[in-house]
Amino acid sequence: MTNTLFLVLISLFFISSANAQVLAKIGKETISVKEFNKMYDDIIKTNPAVIPTKKQYLEDLIRFKIGLKEAEKRKLKQHPMVKKALEQELYKGLLEVSLAKQVEGIKVTEGDMKKFYAQNPELRTSHILVRYPIGASEKQIAEAQSRVNKIYKNVMTKKKKWETYTRIYSEDELNNKLGGDIGYHSIATVHPRYYNTAKSLKMGQISKPIRSVYGFHIIKLTGKRSYKSADKARIKIRVFNEKRIDILNNYFAKVKKKYPITVNSQLLK
Repeated sequence: MTNTLFLVLISLFFISSANAQVLAKIGKETISVKEFNKMYDDIIKTNPAVIPTKKQYLEDLIRFKIGLKEAEKRKLKQHPMVKKALEQELYKGLLEVSLAKQVEGIKVTEGDMKKFYAQNPELRTSHILVRYPIGASEKQIAEAQSRVNKIYKNVMTKKKKWETYTRIYSEDELNNKLGGDIGYHSIATVHPRYYNTAKSLKMGQISKPIRSVYGFHIIKLTGKRSYKSADKARIKIRVFNEKRIDILNNYFAKVKKKYPITVNSQLLK
């Protein structure tokens, strides 16, 4: 055996022996140097912004191990709060194991973005808002609706400028002095009913009163941003999420066939 080969084998032996050494022992469970170094390297790769020292990480690992043992002794798997948390983690784990590769493989093309934006453009609107209290009674909601209907009739006489009506009637203190202008918004940044109503309007057209979680709105469409000027990053995220939701829906459409499911829709009313 050559000296070089002998030295290599000796080095490998010492490295292997060092890796097999027990770094820590918790009860009957041991943590080897090799096992610890692999976990520590994984932590660095996962979150390079916050890197604990090896001493800190070992302490955290020991606490984790004894924490699990304590939880098992106390049979916490049966605790309602723990069971709920475990169920949520199992659900997330199922989706990650089953769908991670598909989600990672999602491609968003310029064509996808343009098609999405054609159906969901960024719109500029102004509005008159008539509020009702959080947790309002049916009577309070009806009173607010009656007020907004009267305001709408007044607005549609067009005896005054739109901006004047917003100053007089709108209860949106942030912009009633600015002609009710709320700037440009997408379907992701305003209430869906508000957005869809605005999208159905022609430029400068005023809507009939509609209701959202904030109260009743009378909406005026004042602008529609072109794709060229739109926020491409936001559009890309929206398209990605649409494709991710399609993957999720398709997965559960198949899985649901494995289980007998009955729903009494009448009870939802």
